[in-house]
Amino acid sequence: MEALYQAVRNGGLKRRVKALVVLEERAGRSYRGIAALFGLSWITVRKYCRQYQTGGLDRLFRSFPPRLGKHDSPSVREAVFELLHSPPSAHDINRTTWKLIDLRRVLMDRGVDLSRDTIRAIIKAAGYRWKTARVVLTSNDPEYRAKLQRVTATLSSLKAGERFFSIDEFGPFAVKQKGGRVLARPGEVPTVPQFQKSKGKLIITAALELSTNQVTHFYSTEKNTGEMLKLIDRLLDEYAECERLSLSWDAASWHDSNELHQRIAEVNSGNYRPGQRTPQVEIVPLPSRAQFLNVIDVGLQWDGQGRRSWQ
Repeated sequence: MEALYQAVRNGGLKRRVKALVVLEERAGRSYRGIAALFGLSWITVRKYCRQYQTGGLDRLFRSFPPRLGKHDSPSVREAVFELLHSPPSAHDINRTTWKLIDLRRVLMDRGVDLSRDTIRAIIKAAGYRWKTARVVLTSNDPEYRAKLQRVTATLSSLKAGERFFSIDEFGPFAVKQKGGRVLARPGEVPTVPQFQKSKGKLIITAALELSTNQVTHFYSTEKNTGEMLKLIDRLLDEYAECERLSLSWDAASWHDSNELHQRIAEVNSGNYRPGQRTPQVEIVPLPSRAQFLNVIDVGLQWDGQGRRSWQ
């Protein structure tokens, strides 16, 4: 009896309840009365009392390890994942992915009898989850690393008299009426025709200077070497006090034409620079199919009203 009282005073919650149940039963209370007192079923009360009667305190307070299910067996888990990591076609199944019913059938052929719920529980317990594939930005340029290192090295070593430009074109886009806000007279309802003839087309050619966040741009109707030469001449005029201009753009054909390289070689020649007092021009090309590295593509965004705006 003293051991039961000791368990009530110092034991955990479950030990205290068991000890109190036994003490109440020995005091003459019925099973159903004890059950109502402690919020237990009378069957549980009877079990505790019989445990004490047959084995004493050791039997009453003995804890049994939880029963392991099939999904806890290492050999069963190994069999499931060995099958899961092999293609269905290796088991005469005309599919590229597994279904639970196919996994269960092949496992049963191997002597492993599992339900679909057990197979699902094993896979989930291992941390497998359904996820949507994410499209990642990639470039197939074999010189991707070298070109990227050159861009970062140029940016990290810019001096006071040097400028780095991110250059790109947008368009052509049609010149049409776009919806928006307008100051209207009372009773007037502004409208925009759903179908309308274009009044022309435009292309924006722009250069974003990264150290000062300044934009140089103009409108044109073509994307060609002539427009690039026009942009270079404008940058030479605007940044004539600088020592060097680094131009970074994508792998478009007009960014790598012979005429463009001849013009840059002329600008950098010893006869031209002293007379015109212009900075040196350096080309820092981006890897092919790597528009995500062109900073100006991030800064030039649609404003929601059919216009491009600088962010």
